[in-house]
Amino acid sequence: MPDLLVYVLVAMALVVVVDLAIAAGHWALTGRAIAPFVGLAARLDDWRDRRRPTPEPTSADQLSKDLHRLAAERERLRDSDLPAKGVRLAACTEAYDGVLVRACVAAGVTPPSGRPPLGDSERTQVETALRAAGLRW
Repeated sequence: MPDLLVYVLVAMALVVVVDLAIAAGHWALTGRAIAPFVGLAARLDDWRDRRRPTPEPTSADQLSKDLHRLAAERERLRDSDLPAKGVRLAACTEAYDGVLVRACVAAGVTPPSGRPPLGDSERTQVETALRAAGLRW
């Protein structure tokens, strides 16, 4: 009888470990938690955000240069035949959107409500607002 109890406990522990591994993998790949772990994922995201240092203010001139450089890189990637083109373009677009959000704060423009990457229409609205505020790139 004790052997059966040990077997059942080990089997249950394996099921729990495999379930946790699947949930962690899903969260790592998609950024969204599986339903039972939503609260845990939110706490981990909050913890990560608190640990992330706040960026120092950047001059409008430097932000303009960064936007110009990243916009040119996005165009170069769109026209290229490089391996993993989609991943490279997504990373460059997210960096561009991050600089757009920082430029909004520096220029006194209301930043978008979401985190980068922005949607195409939202990106266009932010670019238009920054140009109206006098930022050129």
